[in-house]
Amino acid sequence: MQSGVHSKPPTTNPCNGYSPGKYKNRANWPSNCNADAPITSVCGSSTLKVYKYKTVVTKPNKTTTTSYFRSYQSNAASSSTAADGTKTVITYHSMVVATLFEAVDGFPNSDECHWVCAWLNALGGPTGSGIMFPYSTSEVIAFYNLGKSTTGYNNALNFFKSYMENL
Repeated sequence: MQSGVHSKPPTTNPCNGYSPGKYKNRANWPSNCNADAPITSVCGSSTLKVYKYKTVVTKPNKTTTTSYFRSYQSNAASSSTAADGTKTVITYHSMVVATLFEAVDGFPNSDECHWVCAWLNALGGPTGSGIMFPYSTSEVIAFYNLGKSTTGYNNALNFFKSYMENL
């Protein structure tokens, strides 16, 4: 004799989300997200900063162009002269607030990196990915805003890192 009772298969998909490695590629960011927004737009009290450098190129005819770039490294300053006499001088300019992308790309071991990933996952992840993240963007930010010294912040961060960065 056999039992006629059978378990039904689950009708809901498991929760999931992408890890920082996925978001190191800008093409994997949700289309409704500005990767160049300041980290403080998600992590309000973040102190992540990057170095901003000034590049001045002077041609032999004395025309100059000035541009700026950002770096994670503090030793990008340099000076060089090309064979045609063009001089390039790179100098330190200032420290600036990191962007959302820089938090993920340049600070992979920071709490902010994982908070940004949770926020991106809450946005729905890469367009068309169909991930099932259990929190909204406002809930992710609310957990962050509890502060590092709170149980809620740490429990949420550990949950995101341990269980929601699984794709």
